[in-house]
Amino acid sequence: MNLLRRSILVSSFAASVAPFAFASGTSTEREMRRKDRQLTEEECFYLIRHTPHAVLSTTDNSGTPYGVPVTPILLNGKLYFHCSKAGGRKVDNLRQNERVSLCFIGKDDINQKEFAVDFASVVVAGTAKEITDPQELRKIQLEICKIHAPEAGAKAAEAYFDKGGKGITVWEVTPTKISGKSRNKHLYFGKNKG
Repeated sequence: MNLLRRSILVSSFAASVAPFAFASGTSTEREMRRKDRQLTEEECFYLIRHTPHAVLSTTDNSGTPYGVPVTPILLNGKLYFHCSKAGGRKVDNLRQNERVSLCFIGKDDINQKEFAVDFASVVVAGTAKEITDPQELRKIQLEICKIHAPEAGAKAAEAYFDKGGKGITVWEVTPTKISGKSRNKHLYFGKNKG
């Protein structure tokens, strides 16, 4: 009985101090351990440009994490993604905390014989801001279409945004750190790099 009571008290205490532990500012940031798997900057940007999806990770002011898939584009050294103006948890988090992380996985083949994964991935840390200038917003929206839906064509994209573009927001991520890692990277870069 005392053991159960003690467990409940410890759990309650841990839950009450957890928000303060997050807010303490202690970072787990560090150098990559496996330098032999580290991607060059050129390889990181190649993988970002050739991976249509990423997972955007955000936190709200309480430190609660949230990850969601997005379809970003790389343009002039910055990343852009769109979302609904109606909002949602992603937008709420972005408005509360501008710090974000994007994870791109360009390859993730399970190597059963070696009980491992042959992968190539990039993680981008940065700060996000909403694009509010109407001309820049339209320009980025059309660039997103050009990259992700090239077969639709420019005229169709323009017509689409003339009709419904006001319901879409675009966010710009300025990278503060980009790191990439790969196992057996020749399986990814040896075939595709060019």
